[in-house]
Amino acid sequence: MSQITDLIIERVQAKNSRKGKLVRKPTRPASTRRLENQYKNELYKRVKLLRNLTVKQLSPLLKEVKHEVKIIRKDQDADEIASRLEVIKSEYSQQFPDNSTEFLAAQTAAATSTFNLAQEKKVFTSMLGATPVFPDNATPQQLRFFIKNNVSLIKSIPTEYFDKVETAIYRNFSQGGRAAKTINEIIPLINQDIRKELKKAKNRAKLISLDQIQKLNGQLSQLRQTEIGLSEYRWRTMQDERVRPEHEAREGDVFKWNNPPSGGHPGEAINCRCYAEPVIKTSGLKIAA
Repeated sequence: MSQITDLIIERVQAKNSRKGKLVRKPTRPASTRRLENQYKNELYKRVKLLRNLTVKQLSPLLKEVKHEVKIIRKDQDADEIASRLEVIKSEYSQQFPDNSTEFLAAQTAAATSTFNLAQEKKVFTSMLGATPVFPDNATPQQLRFFIKNNVSLIKSIPTEYFDKVETAIYRNFSQGGRAAKTINEIIPLINQDIRKELKKAKNRAKLISLDQIQKLNGQLSQLRQTEIGLSEYRWRTMQDERVRPEHEAREGDVFKWNNPPSGGHPGEAINCRCYAEPVIKTSGLKIAA
């Protein structure tokens, strides 16, 4: 007999039987937006540092090179710019060492878990008039996986930025040489590529923060619901214009946790904001008078 069945038999009857309802309509859980924004702002700090270090280290050099208006120093100029990138990498690592990245991922995991637990309790209380005890046997492992994965994702932001900026530098100098362009023509192209890569880094930071919070929240709901004996959930969307059509079509449909629909359970698809509403079955239960 599952914990949910025990709650229905032992606790819900006393609170709801006079109303003729064993399970009431669930309340809607709160949005994860606050957590997403907190995580996003922390990642934006890293992108901002990339921008500030680039301005500090590269901008003066690019201006200096440009003012020389030379063609014959292209290889030397490219190497000088690339060496400044190494300085940027070093200063970035000093500001955000590996342990700070691990701390951010762990802090985000813990905050999301606390949030999810509170929301699951709120939903079950609204349905049952009582709150089940969530054993959370599998939660620590899920949080460890999140931390490991997010450390990798966070580190990928500066890594991809540095790789692409360095590639852009050598590409522009190489193509400039073949086209017999002057330094005056090459430097604006490099600046343009740097701005483009900074924008990409910021967009990536935003995607990571939104997608990873939503994924973890959905995964924790699955763990907590299945650990107390539930096998099904009802698919719920945010019911706004941002909901993708295939998920909008699932609104209100019931799915089994051990048989996910195409694309996965709520929160698994990239940037999915849907959530799993518990399905509590009371048919066949014998409630003592």
